[in-house]
Amino acid sequence: MSDEKYIISFEGECDRLERQSLMFGHERGFQMVSPQPGTRLLDAGCGSGWLSRLVARRMPDCEVVGVDINPDYVAFATARAEEEGLTNLSYRVGAVGKLPFEDGSFDTVWSLMLLMFLPDRCGAIADLARLLRPGGRLVTGQQGTPRHADAPRDPELEAQVETFFGIAFPGWHPQDIPLHMLQAGLSDIDVRIETDPVWTFLGAATEAQLRNHRETTTPGAMRMADALGGEAAARDFVERIVAFAADPGTVTVTGFWTVSGRKV
Repeated sequence: MSDEKYIISFEGECDRLERQSLMFGHERGFQMVSPQPGTRLLDAGCGSGWLSRLVARRMPDCEVVGVDINPDYVAFATARAEEEGLTNLSYRVGAVGKLPFEDGSFDTVWSLMLLMFLPDRCGAIADLARLLRPGGRLVTGQQGTPRHADAPRDPELEAQVETFFGIAFPGWHPQDIPLHMLQAGLSDIDVRIETDPVWTFLGAATEAQLRNHRETTTPGAMRMADALGGEAAARDFVERIVAFAADPGTVTVTGFWTVSGRKV
């Protein structure tokens, strides 16, 4: 994604996504996609390409294609795939909503942690659905309502969190995803909700989680500094939210939604 669309981006984002994939869990990602032998699959909004590389590595008889709006991410993903010698995997630049593929091009289309960043989620799902062959499957894996619950309550910090997420992900409601899939003509809609391993902190977060928290929150907070009360206030917000996660006496629970649908 470009900086204009991806508010938390920074220069080392692809390396961060690679590290975050370990917290999310490679097996978890693979099971979310559930690739079938000999099929053609699309990773929409591929980022660093970790999940498309994983699928291509484990399923050498599948053809895997990754697409991202950010050319730098595509270059990173392509280089990593070439390093691994994955000849069944390729990457292209493209924006979800107007993807450069013909209708019915894929057996499986998936997107991971993408939809909440897009302004037109209904249009994005319609675009992904049109790429499916009859019987094909669309799978989306997405963080639910950010920071679903914090304990103990900190009203001042919660107000800043609401401001942050309201600007970063305006109008984001994960329960809209199955509705948009129905509107796109998909059937057999399935919804699974579980805790998000990246953004759930039961007691003190791990060092890896804290680093990820700081790296994602800082660029977003600085881009919306005016709304948070200025640069000093934005930096203070980052420190407060990371400190909350680092405190062994606190809890943050965040949901993760996996929603899928099938093309008739």
